[in-house]
Amino acid sequence: MNENLLTLNVDKTKYICFRTVQSTVHEAFDSLKIHTCPEYSFPCSCSEVEEVRSIRYLGITIDFKLSWEDHAIQVNKRLRRTLYIYRELRNVLDRATMRQVYFALCQSVLSYGTTSWGGYILETLKKLTRTQKAIIKVILKKPITFPSDELYMEFGVLDVRQLFSRATLMKFFRQMPFLEADRSQQVY
Repeated sequence: MNENLLTLNVDKTKYICFRTVQSTVHEAFDSLKIHTCPEYSFPCSCSEVEEVRSIRYLGITIDFKLSWEDHAIQVNKRLRRTLYIYRELRNVLDRATMRQVYFALCQSVLSYGTTSWGGYILETLKKLTRTQKAIIKVILKKPITFPSDELYMEFGVLDVRQLFSRATLMKFFRQMPFLEADRSQQVY
């Protein structure tokens, strides 16, 4: 960093020790310091980097177990806060415009980074699916007991699990080297 004239902001720099779920032993450093003193002397008074259990990076919350539960909780809270917007707009906008609002405020949030966190444990994804269904029911003015399959069909959207599957398949397809020749001949 010195050679490239770079500095670290100690207040913003954090570190995570990734470990398995079964690991009970905390094997972190006693302290991780950013040395600014000319010569390394012990003990030194250089600034310590804080260890965290989870951190938000580029809009995705990563935790030390890579369980994605913290991220799913954050996404769920964010979507729940938009329910009132849909309640207000459904009386003013037509269904096609409401669908566009849904894609902008809900599906974009559910789809962001889904290939990283979307394959997580179904129990956590159930909460996101419930919130997604609640939003769609508000938009379509459907009762709470309205069947989920019909709900998705009528509104023409995918559920959380299907969004993950589609994104994963699209990513896989784009990375297939033997399909490059076939794709170059297609007209878009």
